[in-house]
Amino acid sequence: MIIDEKGGSTGERLYDFLKHFINHNKDKLIIMDNAPVHKNKAVRDLINENNNLLFSVPYQHYTNAIEGYFNVLKSRLNKKKWNNL
Repeated sequence: MIIDEKGGSTGERLYDFLKHFINHNKDKLIIMDNAPVHKNKAVRDLINENNNLLFSVPYQHYTNAIEGYFNVLKSRLNKKKWNNL
């Protein structure tokens, strides 16, 4: 994990990590989520030199099937009377 002092990831640290990673992995498809650090221009340019970059779709609860199950589970648990945990 690439973490700064405040607990977040930085574009500079991600770039340094990817530079090492990409030297050993060329002609690959790199899939990233839409975290702001992944949108860093230097990071995108580095990946696109010898690889293909694809961003996942932005998070939507309805595209994640498990979310429906968790909603049903939470609803049922909230209706139940608990004597203790």
